[in-house]
Amino acid sequence: MQFKPIRHDSGQIQAIETKNHGTALLDCKYLNKDTAFSASERQAFHLQGLLPDRIETLEDQAKRSMEQYATKTTALGKNIFLNHIHDRNTTLFFNLIQNHLDDLLPIIYTPTIGDAVINFSHQFRRTRGIYLSYRHAESMMQILQTQKHKPIDVVVVTDGEGVLGIGDWGVGGMDICLGKSMVYTACSGLCPWNILPVQIDVGTNNEKLLQDPMYLGWQQPRITGESYDGFIDQVIQAIQNTFPNAMIHWEDFGPTNAHQIFERYRHQHCSFNDDIQGTALVVLSCILTTQIITKQDWFNQRIIMYGAGTAGMGIVNQIYQAMLHAGLSPTQAQDRIWLVDQPGLLTTETPIRDLQKPFMKSRDHWGSWSLANPNHITLYDTIAHIQPTVLIGCSAQAQAFDQQCIQLMAKHCQRPLILPLSNPTSRSEAHPNDIKNWTENRALIATGSPYPPITEHGKCYHFAQANNAYIFPGLGLGAAAAKPSIISQGMLTAACQTLSEHTPIRSDSTAQLLPPLNSLISISQKIAFSVAQKAYEEGVSHKAPDMMHIKEKTWDPQYVPLQPME
Repeated sequence: MQFKPIRHDSGQIQAIETKNHGTALLDCKYLNKDTAFSASERQAFHLQGLLPDRIETLEDQAKRSMEQYATKTTALGKNIFLNHIHDRNTTLFFNLIQNHLDDLLPIIYTPTIGDAVINFSHQFRRTRGIYLSYRHAESMMQILQTQKHKPIDVVVVTDGEGVLGIGDWGVGGMDICLGKSMVYTACSGLCPWNILPVQIDVGTNNEKLLQDPMYLGWQQPRITGESYDGFIDQVIQAIQNTFPNAMIHWEDFGPTNAHQIFERYRHQHCSFNDDIQGTALVVLSCILTTQIITKQDWFNQRIIMYGAGTAGMGIVNQIYQAMLHAGLSPTQAQDRIWLVDQPGLLTTETPIRDLQKPFMKSRDHWGSWSLANPNHITLYDTIAHIQPTVLIGCSAQAQAFDQQCIQLMAKHCQRPLILPLSNPTSRSEAHPNDIKNWTENRALIATGSPYPPITEHGKCYHFAQANNAYIFPGLGLGAAAAKPSIISQGMLTAACQTLSEHTPIRSDSTAQLLPPLNSLISISQKIAFSVAQKAYEEGVSHKAPDMMHIKEKTWDPQYVPLQPME
């Protein structure tokens, strides 16, 4: 890099040395201070005449930026504005995000990031990250070598086939990688220059993109089969050769490829799939918290997963592993998990995918039920007969959790855990305020999309969002510090338990199910330590856990003095 952070004994960056000067310094987003360069810095780095006369503070700049932000009338317009700041002045950008996390996280990440992906080719302004195209597979190593000078700890990778439930958006998936990279820094403090977004371009099957003259990716149908698998192998090998200690964060692959890639590499490389594992870990933390509140263990749980696709089965498998870890046998665990999808309850008589097979219910489970239609066992039927303690929605079926279903569940469970997780809000299985009212405020609730608070009878109710940002930033920071060979199940469980331990509802029954977003940096760093500790205990890392290692991987979005590099 053209700069070198100098850290204090506490691990905090106290100054930065750089070779850049003049316009090269202004063009370096990690070092640029815009109008906040001091008088001595302006002289030392030949900035005189390149900036207005007044020397501002970061607070001055942040105030102006938020005034400008307020003039933007659409979520996408706000996203574009914030990204422009990110590309020019990284410190100012993250200072804004961390000080306004509740308001700005939904703009730089879900749900607005979906609009950014769709409009990627038409709104393209500046190249960021790395593009690895199948057309140029032979140049992959040379491309990655251009980044070797950076101390990369996390590589965020997508092929853009399964973006956020909106499908195949090809090279537009880069915005997902960029958004995730921003969340890593905003929610854990992981240094932004230690994160590399990578878009794998293997074509697209989106007919709209194939016909769009402005589409920026490889305008051909997606490669499949051995060609695709071989290219992914090349990508993995190239990343490993270039950044041998980096964690690979897989994001938004199509369902079939996501699971194949996950299973193929999870025991070979330090890798994490946010779609399969991220939401699942937040859900698992919610269940652990609910068990503390209700004083019930895994043996008392009956769980319905409504929507048994990639995300749903990722959650189910994490719950299943947690049950096994708690001492349940495979059969006992499987008997406590029920899958309901569009065909109704998934049974041994239903066409299924391999991932769903262990949880299928035979007639021994439901043959004695009183059913209007045994060929289509509905969600209501399933709730009525198993009396669940947990109801999770990953179906993208709006209002599937209707009043009849929710009230029936609450009739048999004093504190039901109800998680309508589908994004965006238009596809949510229920509005959280409806769930609150239908259960007389007894339900424990977390949603997939952010919902504004509701004020009723003078009381303000906040709804928790089961946002992946509660887990993956801390996990990635822990991996950056510990440099484990793999991400083990024990490390994932440690992350869940730490998040649950810092949930305010455990000590305040009126609090929301997950911590407030403005506490995420502190919690993420605690998660990072617990993850590093578990990695060391399990022997997948040779670094004994040390909070100093965590701090050495972090960065605070404040201006520090710049010094010329000798």
